[in-house]
Amino acid sequence: MSEQNEQKEYVFTYGTLRPSLYPHVEKRFGVKLVGKGILESTFSMYNLGAFPALTKTGDDTSIRGEVVETTNLRGLDHYEGYNSSGDGLYDRSQQKVTLDDGRVLTAWVYFMHKVPQDVELVESGDWEDMRK
Repeated sequence: MSEQNEQKEYVFTYGTLRPSLYPHVEKRFGVKLVGKGILESTFSMYNLGAFPALTKTGDDTSIRGEVVETTNLRGLDHYEGYNSSGDGLYDRSQQKVTLDDGRVLTAWVYFMHKVPQDVELVESGDWEDMRK
């Protein structure tokens, strides 16, 4: 019997998947924290109440979060409501993330194509600020 290699993936987490804010995600999804960092991109963060969402805006913003390593991308996809047909709650794409230690990684980022109207912009780009 041969062992199947599980592919390790990096995921940039900025909300309810951030291990430092929600410690249960490490055990629930088998993720390992790689480091904290910044996603410098054309995304903006919005407060949807119980969780945040990113959407592409064209504005240069910095989103604060954490990169995790996982072999359970499918489990994270399910949790985030992502599916490859594009009709889920979130979509995902690979983006460059600069970790606090200076490393630059390519990680999956979950985002919405369009957030609901009348939601609050998280100007700091850091969901932790909203929890304080």
